[in-house]
Amino acid sequence: MTCRRHLRELLTHGKERIYSHELAEMERVTAAQVRRDLMTIGYAGSPAHGYDIAGLIGTIDDLLNPSTDEGCILIGAGHLGRAILAYAASGGLGLPILAAFDNDSGKVRHLIHGCYCYPIEQLPEVVSRLKVLTALLAVPAPVAQAVVEQLVATGIRSLVNFAPVRIRAPQGIFVQDVDIAVALWKAAFHAQQANSAVTTAKHA
Repeated sequence: MTCRRHLRELLTHGKERIYSHELAEMERVTAAQVRRDLMTIGYAGSPAHGYDIAGLIGTIDDLLNPSTDEGCILIGAGHLGRAILAYAASGGLGLPILAAFDNDSGKVRHLIHGCYCYPIEQLPEVVSRLKVLTALLAVPAPVAQAVVEQLVATGIRSLVNFAPVRIRAPQGIFVQDVDIAVALWKAAFHAQQANSAVTTAKHA
């Protein structure tokens, strides 16, 4: 997480407190989004003094590296799912992926980057045994909603959605959408705008 790395660098250089607008500038989001995100993880600051950096790092560490054996599961072991599993195997996620699921006979009952891939039919049994509450969704858009309903029925409470479609979940179920295509489009747009500004300046 870049935010955690930036905060540690600031702490190393003697900075003890930080304001939401400073965090927003580092992460290239709005200050309002920073405040909402920090409220979500239960960390509070003050308008006058901002946020205690050491305390914030500790809260993020507890969130990403819980002291329990809690982990998550992955639904979909296609190209994106395999990339996520590879990243998780390197320790990049901070939360272990305890099981993967797919309906492709060529993938199930095999280890993929060290993670066992189960048939999707075994989802209720495995979720119950592992006692996981979080799932990563990396399935094609047409089946995403049906998979969400299966996950919710097993007791999953939080979803990270990599599927290229908006999903619906009951109240009380947390959903974080990760739209790689939109992120890439935004990056390309801003790059084009910056390039246009440079070109205009050269010809001014």
